Amino acid sequence: MKVQISIIEIGMIVLGAFFGGVVLGQPGSFFHKKEKEAKQEKKKRLVKGWSIGSPASGELEKIIKNGEIELRILPQVGDVYAPGGGKIIKIFPGGSALVLLLDCGIELKIEIGEGTEALEGMYFRTRVLKNEYVNKGKLILEYDVEKLKAAGYDPGIRMQILNPLQEEGVEYVLTKEENGFGEAADSEKNQEIGERSGRRRKVKVGEEIYTSKL
Repeated sequence: MKVQISIIEIGMIVLGAFFGGVVLGQPGSFFHKKEKEAKQEKKKRLVKGWSIGSPASGELEKIIKNGEIELRILPQVGDVYAPGGGKIIKIFPGGSALVLLLDCGIELKIEIGEGTEALEGMYFRTRVLKNEYVNKGKLILEYDVEKLKAAGYDPGIRMQILNPLQEEGVEYVLTKEENGFGEAADSEKNQEIGERSGRRRKVKVGEEIYTSKL
């Protein structure tokens, strides 16, 4: 008994083998390869030298809270600028925080104060939209520093790297004890916002505050 297979059927078998990885004996090898290549490309971008600038002018310090490291800037005015080129991937309700996916692959959360979402947008004005691409130095957020302080909120700008992989090789450009700058922070204020490094230094908009050791 002869079994006849049409050209279409042969084509379907070949495609199935290709996408299923049967040809190489590796199930899902095509998609696995693509996923692996994407991860390698992402890692490649990260290991190259990169840096992130300050989103505002003011006093910079490092905070360790609940085992996580943040950088905090006490600004001179409430203008927040993009610390690097990237895409706005999240804007929190009320506009007091957002997440920027930078070109180097880092997801950076920028948040004003703590608990400020309770203000429901009062004193805040976002200057960008979700999924918008921004260049370094673009104004992304405005807020009223004095009114925020008067309402009992910390007016500091907090920055935190969200994707843990990028914590490897990150250097926090910061203080006198590390770089020869800054003054000792007030110990009472330390308890209000978390454990501080004990030092501060003045920074300007765009000045490097995160850098890769790699």
